[in-house]
Amino acid sequence: MKLTIIPALIISFGFAISCSNSREHNNESVKSNKTEANTEGDHNQSNTEITISLNNGAKWNSDESTFTGMKRLELTLYNFNKENDAPTVEAYNKLGVALANIDKDIISECSMEGKDHDQLHIILVPMLANVDVIKNGDDKIAAKENMDALTKSVAQFFEHFEVK
Repeated sequence: MKLTIIPALIISFGFAISCSNSREHNNESVKSNKTEANTEGDHNQSNTEITISLNNGAKWNSDESTFTGMKRLELTLYNFNKENDAPTVEAYNKLGVALANIDKDIISECSMEGKDHDQLHIILVPMLANVDVIKNGDDKIAAKENMDALTKSVAQFFEHFEVK
């Protein structure tokens, strides 16, 4: 379990250095909790406050491919919940593989830039850590907690982004 967070941190670091624009936060901040598995593998969760802002009261612009990818994530999570009353660790791991493939598509096809892109990272980076735990974890409760956090992050994306 200790090693499952490392790939997500590497990806997060890559995102952080790939953005050349500084992140500016406007008013109307919304806070969310990022949930990830404790590195000791127990059932405790660590919550880190993250803040995403609206663009002076308006939603941020998303490119079509990112928006479509987020819709795919939303549908995949919905279908998993609908089809799995009592999911096993293996079911969560299989879900994690599917989610990681969607994330890979979102990242490779993204053409967003500037402040819109910076705001996307506020949501996307914690999501990558959640997906990593779901995909590679061996703790059903941690997987469920990370799936719930991921579901909230996806909902936040749609609250803060639109395609124009």
